[in-house]
Amino acid sequence: MHIDPKALIEGVHVVVVEVEKSDSLHYKRRTYFNLPSAQRAVDLAHARGQSAELILCKLVPAGEPDD
Repeated sequence: MHIDPKALIEGVHVVVVEVEKSDSLHYKRRTYFNLPSAQRAVDLAHARGQSAELILCKLVPAGEPDD
């Protein structure tokens, strides 16, 4: 069996949620493998009053050249 690392990570989306605490600001990053679930995570963060962004990223397997 041959596993193609590039094919496994194609179409990956990242959601970044800004979390404000009383004394600091930090970010939660989550990876989603389809766009609807990533958008749902953003919508839920907004419903909680948090700032959230959906960022489309290109992931490259470690050791592979970036095209």
